[in-house]
Amino acid sequence: MYKISESEKKYIENGVECGIRSDGRGRLEYRPIVLETNVIPQASGSSFLKLGEMETQVLVGVKLELGEPSPEKPEQGKITTCIDWNASENSAMVNMLNYGAYISERSVQSSEVRNLEEQLKAELSLRLEKVIQESLDLNTLILVPGRNCWNVLIDCHILQNNGNVQDAVLLATRAALLSTYVPNLRIVQSEIEGKLEIELPEDPYDCSKLISDPTQVPLSITFNKIGEKNFYIADATIQEEFCSNLQLTVSVNSYGQFCGITKRGSSSLSPSSLKSMLNNARSIVLSLIKQQDDYLTLENSTRSSRGNNPIFLL
Repeated sequence: MYKISESEKKYIENGVECGIRSDGRGRLEYRPIVLETNVIPQASGSSFLKLGEMETQVLVGVKLELGEPSPEKPEQGKITTCIDWNASENSAMVNMLNYGAYISERSVQSSEVRNLEEQLKAELSLRLEKVIQESLDLNTLILVPGRNCWNVLIDCHILQNNGNVQDAVLLATRAALLSTYVPNLRIVQSEIEGKLEIELPEDPYDCSKLISDPTQVPLSITFNKIGEKNFYIADATIQEEFCSNLQLTVSVNSYGQFCGITKRGSSSLSPSSLKSMLNNARSIVLSLIKQQDDYLTLENSTRSSRGNNPIFLL
């Protein structure tokens, strides 16, 4: 289990106060991002993301299945998200749920870690599902109302965590969803009276994008407040997350509109600091969205070549 000493904590706090973090970055500077899409041939859409040199690694797969809509919502398809993360070896996830308590000073039982792990995975899954449902018109997933629909299954595997896993998950999931294609099915009359049949296209490339308008799919940025002064950082490492006493996650779409704000921690936040965080969140996220969309446009233009996918660097 990872721990941090008081001297290391003080070193990180002093560095943030001086504007130079322990890895040489500025307060709002991101680590290099490497992103590749269509890495799982069996999936309808997928992506693999690495964040930083000591990487946070996330693998996302999107699978489409034919199913039946729920009786409560016969005009809508379904979305299911699953977060797979074995974080027991890394107690940074414990800190994410216990702001205000410097947990490295006490012993954390393995059973407590497992409970917190499940809690965090459930929280990430619910947040991811909410973002997707607000970005995707579920009515477009219906094939035959009340009978047939598309089930969108999103599996997110956190392979390695070196901090800022929440932003990495949404960044990778957005790329996977925007690279997901749906077969153009045909609904035809069956030989049996009153029955409808679903026909698959003969050409496997006869598909349409699952999400045609990416502007409504947001990205998030998480700020961590370090120390007692109003200094905060973006894209925190594990060590920096251990020193954080407040965390603010802000979701922004392509129009610069705020889609959600989540605060954790017992530390206070002044109005001026909140305003500063929101302004910086909009600026940084819009830059990330533009660069990701430019990459996905390039990837889409080379899709028919069936060659290796380009790699997106930040």
